[in-house]
Amino acid sequence: MESGTLAKLSLEGVRIVDLTTVVMGPLATRMLADMGAAVERLGFDEKPVRAIRPDIIYCIANGFGSDGPNADHAVYDDVIQAASGLASIFA
Repeated sequence: MESGTLAKLSLEGVRIVDLTTVVMGPLATRMLADMGAAVERLGFDEKPVRAIRPDIIYCIANGFGSDGPNADHAVYDDVIQAASGLASIFA
């Protein structure tokens, strides 16, 4: 079996519930699906899900991190390029 095939099957039997939007979350979810996970896209917050299934693994990814001065800011490609100085390289 090729290593690519093995990686695709490594999450077979695992169910992923995707609550994400925009780019970062769906891309990560797609990668998990490519490794064999069954993916469902739903829209629930963490607390109601934990009330039903307390052992659930709940992941959050934030562009600027979960705390700090920019934690609540939305992050898109142009924002990251400007904040990092990368935009000035392409100007």
